[in-house]
Amino acid sequence: MTKFKAKLTEPFSLEGRFIGFAPDKKSPFKYLLLATANGDYLIKLPKYLRIDVIRCFTPGDWIFVSGKQKVKLKTGEIWLKADNIIQASPGQFQEILPAIALKTAPATAKSFQRSSASKATKAKVLVCNKSSCMKRGGKAICKLLESELREQGLTDQISIQLTGCMGHCKVGPNLVFMPDKARYRRVSPKMIPDLISKHFCAPDLYK
Repeated sequence: MTKFKAKLTEPFSLEGRFIGFAPDKKSPFKYLLLATANGDYLIKLPKYLRIDVIRCFTPGDWIFVSGKQKVKLKTGEIWLKADNIIQASPGQFQEILPAIALKTAPATAKSFQRSSASKATKAKVLVCNKSSCMKRGGKAICKLLESELREQGLTDQISIQLTGCMGHCKVGPNLVFMPDKARYRRVSPKMIPDLISKHFCAPDLYK
């Protein structure tokens, strides 16, 4: 009796707008989120590509991604893994779309994306709670963060977490924006609106 494969592995290539990253428990840069004309896709990034993506691309860039796709034949689930990512312009390259019907492919990938992202991309701002940072304006920073997040309707998606010493007491207040892991020293209240816009400017990631 002929045995049918449970999964189909084929190449894929997609172009679209880089939305950002979706992490898992081991890495904040495990997956890339790509918005295309056919839907949104979650694409796994191998370790050798992660640094290049972090250094070379910012959310909003138009990129071309190629790699291998695995399709679970029984359910139609798609699992994409990149092996090459380059900057592009719309229509510059020919796409190889998912092997199964387009009507189901993006929806399946999008569903997987949302469920993964909602569990792992809880954004937060880490604020040093040690006395040195608090005396240098940390308390005012916390109040302003709460006010700005509330005004922008982000309090349910972004949390403020007080931490222990970050090791740079003389240049406080010290903040870290997650999941970007972006560190800031000597933070002043006037910087807060710009920092929130910079790191949390893609509202689709928190829906």
